[in-house]
Amino acid sequence: SVLDADKQKVTIVFKKKKMCDCCRLSSFCGKGEESMIISNPGLDLNPGDQIEIAVNENKNIQANILAFLLPALVFLATLVFSPSNSELFSFFLAIFLVCLYYILLKIFMKRFNKYFEIKIVKKVT
Repeated sequence: SVLDADKQKVTIVFKKKKMCDCCRLSSFCGKGEESMIISNPGLDLNPGDQIEIAVNENKNIQANILAFLLPALVFLATLVFSPSNSELFSFFLAIFLVCLYYILLKIFMKRFNKYFEIKIVKKVT
């Protein structure tokens, strides 16, 4: 629902449990917060209005690739191409690199917060 609105920006409030629990990326994208400010697409909104929001589907696919496919590839590539002959060392190196990948992903997601843009589709009556 709308908490505050003007012609350029809208502050929306939503329950993380309802909106983000089904998404495994809620901890990475930062959109699982209780409230956020998004751009107003030109709708006449007042506090308390109910709205429908959407995330770009292409961005959702990109998010899944960033969060799941690339770390798996980093892990497998490290195991296969590790310069060490020790399997245990290669395993721990792969775990370390995947952890490093997720830390860097978290940092970049905070820096480029607009990457996964949420927009208002319509006002619900």
